[in-house]
Amino acid sequence: MAMNHPSPSEPGIFGRALQGGSLQFLKKIYRWFNLTIVQHAIWPLLVAVFAAPQVAVEDTPWNWFIGRVAGPLLATLLALAYIRRAAARGIEETALPSLRVPDAPGRVAQQVRYLLIGVPLMMLAARLLAGPVDEVVKIALLGLFMTTAYHAINFWIVPLGFEHGVRAIDIGTALFAVSWGFGDVLRVGASAEGGNLPIAFLAGLTAGLLVALVCRGIRRWPGGTLPAPMVQWLVITLVLGFTG
Repeated sequence: MAMNHPSPSEPGIFGRALQGGSLQFLKKIYRWFNLTIVQHAIWPLLVAVFAAPQVAVEDTPWNWFIGRVAGPLLATLLALAYIRRAAARGIEETALPSLRVPDAPGRVAQQVRYLLIGVPLMMLAARLLAGPVDEVVKIALLGLFMTTAYHAINFWIVPLGFEHGVRAIDIGTALFAVSWGFGDVLRVGASAEGGNLPIAFLAGLTAGLLVALVCRGIRRWPGGTLPAPMVQWLVITLVLGFTG
């Protein structure tokens, strides 16, 4: 009796699993997972392995500060590289939303967009004038890179993995919150004081979801690519980052 052997071009058991079912979702977000690890884990790794100083951002020596911003900066650059490659191949045409967030129509929306971009820049200028400049630059840069990484990974990279008709922006919002909780767990775990990791994750998850929902609203109105991350940078870094 002749036996039927699978064609070399046909996927095996693992390949078929990836093409359907729950593993298909994991395949779609594996790039999110890798970039999120890069975004959050480099600095805790430096603390754990190379005894990087466990101090506040503004007190970090410049030679170590480079390592502190390396994670979000590298994650953002990797995300933008993939987005550029995807755009060149037309993949962004199948993604929801598009890489460029459309502007809401109307003159009022236009003026609000200018305001949401301008206020953070004015706040940064005020912080620099108040000084110390060295500390302001460190806090502002880390917050800017973190903000850019959050948006590039969760609101751009995630939707690129899904087809038309899939509410990938909702998945990106949920993963935004998960990423925030994961970052808080690593931060608490790497700190000298330690802390309750489950509580840190739940607190980060809640804060991240709130930030993501606010950014979602700004992306809808007044729209535009820059206002949402600029507002996040303003509130989380330029306001709350200097009150802790």
